[in-house]
Amino acid sequence: MLFRDKRSLEFTVTYSLVAISDWICNCCQRLHDFFQFLPVSHQMDICTAKFLENFMCSENYICTLFENKA
Repeated sequence: MLFRDKRSLEFTVTYSLVAISDWICNCCQRLHDFFQFLPVSHQMDICTAKFLENFMCSENYICTLFENKA
């Protein structure tokens, strides 16, 4: 096989993989939009905020030890 043939085949395979990954990303984005999913990073931020809110409002003695008394 000639060098140019190898390069041509390499380009074709690489281009195909990029096209497939773009298609998968577009499908995932459409599913997120359809089901109204938030990105994982946003969901984690919301969970963290809820945890901190519950933590600060807790009457648990251990939780009160961590409150800022400033």
